[in-house]
Amino acid sequence: MKKFLSLILILALILSACGKSPEKEVDLQSVFNSLTEKMPEMLVLDETIQLNLLGIDSADCQQVITAICADSVRADEIWLIQAKNTAALERIKALANTRVEAQAEVCESYSPDQYAIVKEAELVTSGLYLALLIGPDAASMKKTFTSAIG
Repeated sequence: MKKFLSLILILALILSACGKSPEKEVDLQSVFNSLTEKMPEMLVLDETIQLNLLGIDSADCQQVITAICADSVRADEIWLIQAKNTAALERIKALANTRVEAQAEVCESYSPDQYAIVKEAELVTSGLYLALLIGPDAASMKKTFTSAIG
């Protein structure tokens, strides 16, 4: 009887593991394109600037697009990242929180309207995906991101 119950339990575990579908693969470039349609010109950062300015190591990422507004007076910023694993996601999430705090500190003293925008920033995670969205319509950008991720 014990063998029979053990066999049933093992079979149930195998079936539940088989039923899990792999994480949906999302093309972050197309998500980025849809997010930036109504935004000012954004400068996409290369790996070196991304590491030096934001602290993001591309070794932690499967896909990564980071961009800042071409107009240096504006605080608009987008990070779209698929992390390699949960540890990398946590490191990137900590960097995103630090970046929002730093942007808020800078904007508070010279631009109250940009400070208000930074304070409304959206940091969204879903599975191994992360989005940091800073812009006048961050809530709408969040909806676009979450619907793309599924």
